[in-house]
Amino acid sequence: MVDPDWVNHDVVVLRKVVDTLAVIPDRRFDSMLAARPSIGEVLATVPGYPCPDPHDIVGNEREKQPFKRDVPGLSLRSYGEVDVAPRMIAAGAARVVLPQAFRNNTKLRPVTPALAEMTRWSVRLPDVLAEPSRQRLAGTWLHLDNINRGHFGHAITEQISQLWAWDRLRDEHPDIGVLVGASERPLASWELTLLEAAGVARDRVQVVEDPVRVERLITASPGYVVLSHIHRALRPLHAEVGASLEARSGLEDSPSRVFVTRRTGKRRCHEAEELEGLFKQNGFSVIAPEEFPLADQVAIARNAEVIAGYGGSGMFHALLSERRPSIIAVSHTGYHVWNEKAIAAYRDCPISVIRGVPDVTGEHFSKAVMHSDYHLDLSGPAGRVLHRVLQKIS
Repeated sequence: MVDPDWVNHDVVVLRKVVDTLAVIPDRRFDSMLAARPSIGEVLATVPGYPCPDPHDIVGNEREKQPFKRDVPGLSLRSYGEVDVAPRMIAAGAARVVLPQAFRNNTKLRPVTPALAEMTRWSVRLPDVLAEPSRQRLAGTWLHLDNINRGHFGHAITEQISQLWAWDRLRDEHPDIGVLVGASERPLASWELTLLEAAGVARDRVQVVEDPVRVERLITASPGYVVLSHIHRALRPLHAEVGASLEARSGLEDSPSRVFVTRRTGKRRCHEAEELEGLFKQNGFSVIAPEEFPLADQVAIARNAEVIAGYGGSGMFHALLSERRPSIIAVSHTGYHVWNEKAIAAYRDCPISVIRGVPDVTGEHFSKAVMHSDYHLDLSGPAGRVLHRVLQKIS
């Protein structure tokens, strides 16, 4: 039965216009700029190369290759009048999202939690850029933000990997500065120390808390993309950062064997006391990096012959090591340990991966599984492999 109140009434259809930004993957961006120079230009490129053969990985579980694909090339690009906001947001002319807005720019269709998808190749114009009036920054700036800015692991890997062309940029643009987003947490002292070690003086760092319009923005492809690759063009940068930080250290001596423990509440090993005791018996000093100044952390890693510890950012100092240390990473089967394996391949270091069983399991990847606490049976296969590894380095 039809409600008579609705009979013969007009129907009005309302259409809401949604502002969008186009998404063009990094692999096509240089070609797009060649065809649309009004958007920007490519200043320089560094070629990619075939994926290197990974080092043999010793462990109690079968390990996947540390790299998924060949290492892609890098591009240095320049744009005029770009809108920039914290959490890596960057949009140029013709309403195009710049590749710098995405942590993993190697994906076929890059995504970021900072931008809501509208269609396969577009995102909604974020609210932070919807208001046309905003501060304008004159001059030339290098985009150096990260969606996880303020996290040490992401800073030492992803963030500084965008500084591979910094020396050139500083020579060509004496007044160039860098833009770092800080809407959720203020810039920490250690972050500025890390940037200084890479050659970026503190007075060149511009903190962006609100959207800005940049007169000229330069972007450098990240040379370190987690779960994808580390480009060998970063080696001079890592050598400079490591040497600079070590020179600031006040340590007179450091151990040759280091076990990096964890104080955080995720991926805790239930047998940590027994495990760390075993390493101590084999001549390792157990340290928590966060209890040392950054310069001392790096100095310890650069002088260690063996770096062992729980998988995670505490192990990433090996990236700046002066030696080619043996690496022993302890974790569980639900955590990829990709960074440690990739750093070992990048530095041509031997690596052993000892895996336990997580409390939380699942058929598919999830943060709950990845961050789960775990058991490591030192009397089982994992323990037997670990004992052989320790005997070998004795």
